[in-house]
Amino acid sequence: MPGWRAVLGVLAAIAAVLVFSAFGATSVGLKPYDAGVMASWVQAIGSIAAIGAAGYFPLHHARVLAIKAEQRRLAQIRFIGDFLAQLTGELIECVNDPARARGFAMFGDMHSWEELKGLGATIPIFELDTHSAIRHSIALRKAIAEAFVFAEALHDGDPTNIEDVFQGEDDEVITTLNGVMIVALAAQSPER
Repeated sequence: MPGWRAVLGVLAAIAAVLVFSAFGATSVGLKPYDAGVMASWVQAIGSIAAIGAAGYFPLHHARVLAIKAEQRRLAQIRFIGDFLAQLTGELIECVNDPARARGFAMFGDMHSWEELKGLGATIPIFELDTHSAIRHSIALRKAIAEAFVFAEALHDGDPTNIEDVFQGEDDEVITTLNGVMIVALAAQSPER
C-alpha cells in the first residue's frame, strides 16, 4: 500500500498545480483564460516544488545515512559482545578445569584477548544514539577489562601449580566471569 500512497500523492500534487494555475490564469475567475499567465503560474509552482525537493532530498539522505551508521555501530557492539562471550566461556572452563587451565597457561594465545581489548577501545560510545546502547557499551568495556585481567593472570600463571593462580578465590573469579558473560550476552542486543 505504501507504493499507492506515493502515486496518489503525485497525482494530487499535479491536480493541485493545475487548479492553482487555472485560478491564476483566469485571475481567480475575474479575467478570461490566458495561456501566457497559465504558463507563468505552472512555472512558478514548479520552481517552488523544485526548491522544496532540493531541500527535502539531502535531509532524507542524511537521515538514511545516520540510520545506517547507527546500525553499523550496533552491529559492532553485538560482534564484540559475541566475541567476549566466546572467550569468557573458554576462561570459565579453564577456571573449572585445572587441566584446561594448565593448557591455557602453557599454550594459550593472548592474541585474541588483546584483539578483543583493542576492539573494546574502538566502541564509539559518544556516537551512539540510545541510552541503552551507551550503557551496554560502557559495561562491555568494563567487562572486557575485568576478563582480560583474569585471562592474563591465568596465562602468566605457573602451569605446574595452576590452582594457586587465583589464590583460592575461584568462586569470586567465577562470579565475576559470570557477570562478564551476562554483559556480553546483553550487548548482543544493545538497542533494547
